[in-house]
Amino acid sequence: MVAGIKIALVMSAALGIAEGVGAAIANVKHFEAGLPVGWLIAAAVGKAAVTHAILWCPIGVVVGIASWLVARRRAGWRPEPVVACILAALGGLLVVPTDLDLAGHGGRVTLIASAVIVVALALCLYWLLHAWIRRWSGKSLRIATSWGAALAICVIAVSGYVFANSPLARAASSQPAEPVAANRSAGPPNVLWIVLDTVRADRMSCNGFSEPTTPFLDEWSRQAVTFERAMSNATWTVPSHASMFTGLSVREHGMDFNYLWLSKNHATVAERLAAAGYRTVSLSNNAWISRPTNLAQGFETCGVVHFLRRLGRSSIEYLNERSGLPPLLPWLDSDTGAAFTNYLADEWLDQNAGGDAPVFMFVNYMEAHLPYRVPAAYRRMFMTDEQVRRS
Repeated sequence: MVAGIKIALVMSAALGIAEGVGAAIANVKHFEAGLPVGWLIAAAVGKAAVTHAILWCPIGVVVGIASWLVARRRAGWRPEPVVACILAALGGLLVVPTDLDLAGHGGRVTLIASAVIVVALALCLYWLLHAWIRRWSGKSLRIATSWGAALAICVIAVSGYVFANSPLARAASSQPAEPVAANRSAGPPNVLWIVLDTVRADRMSCNGFSEPTTPFLDEWSRQAVTFERAMSNATWTVPSHASMFTGLSVREHGMDFNYLWLSKNHATVAERLAAAGYRTVSLSNNAWISRPTNLAQGFETCGVVHFLRRLGRSSIEYLNERSGLPPLLPWLDSDTGAAFTNYLADEWLDQNAGGDAPVFMFVNYMEAHLPYRVPAAYRRMFMTDEQVRRS
């Protein structure tokens, strides 16, 4: 049993590091200076490591007890080789194909090949640990696994602490933020532009909908200018944002399905404000608003949260989603990027706002966009208990 727990801890830490760092390597081209990526990678490692530890430690206990019951009468028998082989095979067969599928490489041939490799590596691990015992001793192997488990506990504890204090551990807050006094007393105003991607105007309570879907906008709109007949220039992200950023119709700027690049001949609002001395940043959950489409033209920093969120995506979370079961752990019931976006906005403003230069921040949220995943806390606001259970 003890051997099973120690090996499960080592495996959990290793899987956490592999999934967190692997996600960072896969998405490094989307990271930009000015965003706290290093902290988020550590949080991603913690999320994966803690989740794996909760899953694999009980399994390690069962495997350890079962192996002891089978071989307890054999003199000098050590459980570590068998337990490590079984846990490595189980973990690899569960995690590796899932991570490949999550990364978009889940073809049948790839999955079969990965399963064969996992089993072969698990058998090699069994042989290596047996060779260790023959060359040195079972006691030395027990000491080595104890040190490995101690190191794994340190990795899980430290990265888990970072995770617990990161946006990966929680959904976006539904509580209003404390008011903050403006640091700049004169000069051009700061500009915050928010797009609620795919939110229907007729489902916003500030526009008369019967349910309180937008309580903060309701309060804010009482002191604001609102436009009741605002029309989009197009039905999807690229042309509509190109029109918003340039003030041109789709016919004028030309962006649509067949042309996914904003011509540099068209000036954007970010360019105009940057030329006027503004610090400019875009934080978008929608991947189209990025450098490859040039919709980020004029933004000093462009954080594509769609890709940054992949840092926190692990095999267990993905399996939980695909199973259709209620989230087994609280942090698996996360939003689709709002908390992440708010965190990045806070961090960027802490570093860049308050100086002599005014700030222009553009934010795109995708909470109402497909795939439509709503944390249970928000479902309960509008559903009966039975509807929440069915959902």
